[in-house]
Amino acid sequence: MKFKMTSTKFVIILSVVFALFLVFFNIYNISYDKTGSREYTPEKIESMEIEKVNINTADAEVISGLKGISDSVAQNVVDYREEHGDFEDIEEIKNVKGIGDKIFNSIKIMITIE
Repeated sequence: MKFKMTSTKFVIILSVVFALFLVFFNIYNISYDKTGSREYTPEKIESMEIEKVNINTADAEVISGLKGISDSVAQNVVDYREEHGDFEDIEEIKNVKGIGDKIFNSIKIMITIE
């Protein structure tokens, strides 16, 4: 019995091999981390040399680049700072309308007051 490779079979086999390659590549990329952790701790962020946003000097456009901060909330940060003076602690940003614990927890490692 001779095995005959039709173009349809070839395309199906090639598609399966390609799909398996993509699955393997995505799993490898998602799980690859030299430290063994996918959690972004302050130390890990610091080692990545990410420039933090100074909430005492940044304008609304820069602040709106933070995760979960809309343009209007960024403007609220600037307005709060102008009304109350510089932030003395990063947690004070939770006093700004539109920034609660959830948003604060997602941005706290990306902001500074220095």
